[in-house]
Amino acid sequence: MPSDPHDVPTGVDEVIGCLTGMAVPGALNLYDEASCRSAGDPPGAATARVGALRRYLVDHWAAPTVLVGEAPGKDGARWTGVPFTSPFQVTGSGPDEPTARCVQRVLAELGLVGRVLCWNASMLFGPDNRTPRRAELDASAPALHLVSRGRTVLAVGRVAQRATGCAYLRHPSHGGARLFAAGLAAAVPGPQTGPESARGPAPASTPAVARSR
Repeated sequence: MPSDPHDVPTGVDEVIGCLTGMAVPGALNLYDEASCRSAGDPPGAATARVGALRRYLVDHWAAPTVLVGEAPGKDGARWTGVPFTSPFQVTGSGPDEPTARCVQRVLAELGLVGRVLCWNASMLFGPDNRTPRRAELDASAPALHLVSRGRTVLAVGRVAQRATGCAYLRHPSHGGARLFAAGLAAAVPGPQTGPESARGPAPASTPAVARSR
């Protein structure tokens, strides 16, 4: 992991460039200021999300595995900009997404926080938390390719599996939390001795999970 915040691994800014340049009618680019201002976000919100995602990528760029979800959830990456991460996990207040909480808890329990990079098949936000459309998946594909390159890719849910063609993990929603945890433990080798000290949210508990990403 880079020790200096200015020591950015090759590829991180290329990924960010792919994201900021996306534009698909009917979907919100969370990393574009003009689009987010038009959607009612406060000034600087998109820029803050770009910064948060860039820091996350720098911290996790050495991870050998990428965990690909479906799309930003309405209570999660819609606000943080980081896949499988909700505002409550970052600040202790604000929206708290059950799926994000489950994923981060399982990563921490398995000792995999620093060994797994979280991503989404679509990095665009569909209104009402809808399933991403083909155009949104296609627009997000270049960034997904860059993030996946050289890593083992695991798909969380069927949408992500169809987008990546990679190994399937049960989505944590609708009672799937235990199967998700068991599948991840079987798929990713590494220490499984409890929460790591690596940077990143590590929620302590997971109730029944409603459908979200």
